[in-house]
Amino acid sequence: MEDDARTNKEPVAKMLDKFKSATSWKIFAKALETYLGQLLGSGRIPLRYVIRRLANPDPDATYNNENKIAIAMSPLVGDSFNHDNAKVYGTSGSV
Repeated sequence: MEDDARTNKEPVAKMLDKFKSATSWKIFAKALETYLGQLLGSGRIPLRYVIRRLANPDPDATYNNENKIAIAMSPLVGDSFNHDNAKVYGTSGSV
């Protein structure tokens, strides 16, 4: 009950106009994937793996190059992931 009262009193963040269009989000998402695909993290794996949609690779998927295999198969746990995750989300500096 106390948490609900506190939540109601906290200011609500306003969405910026440039983010109200779904098109802007799609362009941003694609640009971010492209950017992170060019930067290598731990184990020389593109940092794109940190933001991938599936935690476990699709067993029926086929990959046409080594980078795509590494992105799909890299574990989302452990020291290497924690280090790369911090790089992507800026918790220990910038990418």
